[in-house]
Amino acid sequence: MYKCILASEEYVEWIRDVAAKKMLEEELYKPHFYNKNAVEGLIRQGMSTNTMWIVLKNNEPVGALGALVTPVAFNPSIQMIHEIFWWVDSTHRNGRAGLLLLNAFIEEAAKFPESTLSLLSYIS
Repeated sequence: MYKCILASEEYVEWIRDVAAKKMLEEELYKPHFYNKNAVEGLIRQGMSTNTMWIVLKNNEPVGALGALVTPVAFNPSIQMIHEIFWWVDSTHRNGRAGLLLLNAFIEEAAKFPESTLSLLSYIS
């Protein structure tokens, strides 16, 4: 059974070295984007705002979604939530892992009623 939780210290290394790295290498084909220290900083920033989630199956991590809360460019008094990475192990993509992460993200985005959520897309 899958379980989506807020990321905690015990998962930082897995998110940094597996989820974020594999997303950049295997999904975006941009391995040169990976900077271990920068990625860890983003993870910790997401953890500090409760916008870093991990999905577990049988208590093992299988996916993660990270987001940042930032001011809207046109009106800095309004906050917006931006997804910065979303990765699910390929062996779990037909399960509920991705949906649980998306639902957690949408639930958090609902706390920003004056704004909207943002899912990233990269064009190669």
